[in-house]
Amino acid sequence: MPANPLIKAMVRTKFALQSPKAATEEIRREYELTLKVAEDLGTELAARPVRVPELMGIDEDMRDWSVYQMLEHNLIVNGEITRVVASLARGTPYETTFNAKTDTVPSASPGPEQVEAFRTSVEDFLALVEGELADINLRKSTKRQHPQFGLMTAHDWHCMFGFHLMLHRQQAEKAAELLASSA
Repeated sequence: MPANPLIKAMVRTKFALQSPKAATEEIRREYELTLKVAEDLGTELAARPVRVPELMGIDEDMRDWSVYQMLEHNLIVNGEITRVVASLARGTPYETTFNAKTDTVPSASPGPEQVEAFRTSVEDFLALVEGELADINLRKSTKRQHPQFGLMTAHDWHCMFGFHLMLHRQQAEKAAELLASSA
């Protein structure tokens, strides 16, 4: 389903105004907050699926996930965004059959291994943008289609990384709140 035009405009404006440094800081902040939610829950509760209320950016079919499923979803998306940013920044073709709707679905019952895999996926992205791509103007890259937000530069995808983490961090916090109240 296409993004609401108002939300699409707001997100596109946020990305246009956000500096690369601010995008990276947002990624670090959301990464740390997300890890804290998972670690504070503990293994048993983080593995338990829970239905969260409707939240902006969380599709109906994502509302019944465990926190570990949220982490697995994020690491799948993180890997794809990393590949897209790298190809756009380098000006190299990136052909993929990646389907944002079907290829981002986590497994039925992931476990605590997702914490380290998520951590690695974020650290790999940060190493790329702060290392090899640090001197490249990501705003001037070619563009690649995002399923909700249209054509985006490498800078926009860099911003999307943190924005996506924020959406699922909010979902994880709501899940943790519901799990704590039912325990």
